[in-house]
Amino acid sequence: MQANRIRLAIDARYACDHFPGIGRVVTALAHAWADHPRIGTLHIIQNPARQNTYLSLPVESERVIHHFVDGAIGSFFEGQHVRRLANTLPVDWFYSPYLRLPWGRFRAHTLVTLHDVIPLTVPHTAWVTRLGYALAVRIAAARATCLTTVSQAAADSIAPFIWPSRTPAIVPNGVDERFFVPPAPTTAEAAHRPYALCVSSNQLHKNLDALVAAWHMLADASALGKSATLIIAGHVNPARNQPWRNTVLPHYPILHVASPSDARLISLYHNAHMVVQPSFAEGFGLPVLEALAGGAVVLCHDLPVYQTTAGAAVTAIDMQRPESIAAGMASLWHDSARRERQQHAGPIQARRADWHAAAERMIDVMQKNTSCR
Repeated sequence: MQANRIRLAIDARYACDHFPGIGRVVTALAHAWADHPRIGTLHIIQNPARQNTYLSLPVESERVIHHFVDGAIGSFFEGQHVRRLANTLPVDWFYSPYLRLPWGRFRAHTLVTLHDVIPLTVPHTAWVTRLGYALAVRIAAARATCLTTVSQAAADSIAPFIWPSRTPAIVPNGVDERFFVPPAPTTAEAAHRPYALCVSSNQLHKNLDALVAAWHMLADASALGKSATLIIAGHVNPARNQPWRNTVLPHYPILHVASPSDARLISLYHNAHMVVQPSFAEGFGLPVLEALAGGAVVLCHDLPVYQTTAGAAVTAIDMQRPESIAAGMASLWHDSARRERQQHAGPIQARRADWHAAAERMIDVMQKNTSCR
């Protein structure tokens, strides 16, 4: 490393619609590193075959260089293109924002982020998936020069699956500045006011079945007033259950917004009467922090990670049963005093999550690499 400035390559294949969470992480870090004084050159590796409709990586410059690989998405061939390219670049470090570190030897040091091990901690994961994921975690951990994760809760859950034992460095995610800025008025959200918003994929641990069942209870009781809408926004896997489909509730409809752009997501957060996140497991819970940045009133499942990342700025309850979700939503929907407190506290809490601080901490981890093993 010349003059202690790091020459860094990042695997930005995950900046795509299929990985909205990890995509946001790698995109935000790339922007923070692009003009960082401790980064010499930034090499961004992408596969144009991966659909990316809204995540914008840094533009090319004297210090930022884009590289493209081919191969079927997620294939061994694609991964080998990434590895061979990384091994020909003049870089000190290769950063993978996900555990799928391409197989084979890397000449540069490798930094890998393990966001969570949720498939290994929830009961409904098939044994084949559980075995494969556990193996992938152990292989990635064994091959990485350094490991990071996004919260203490994530680190605690990951630790039993890492061998030889090592402690990942904790680098919390940030919140993009745009989420704090009120958007221009739009008719899209106004047409559905008042509405509750859930930003989520349809993975089983996201608990959308219970949320939809709770919404039916609220509709039957007209508990939120004469009319309300539930908006579920996020990328879905068509092979998994979509519990909102075929739901006909004239006065309490359910609307799905597939893969919303950042502009749409910001508008949804800022105009929501409530954001409800019933997920049973999260490594960090970025949608909760982005909602807080927009001054949203947030109701979420009582997870340990939210005690650190969100604190008293959210209302956390047990969301294991639809009845408790419905009761929590109805209570917070009408509690003007609590809503006002959360709207004030939310942006203050979200300001603690900063992508520039995350990028700085990542650089510290790389420059202290001798302590990683």
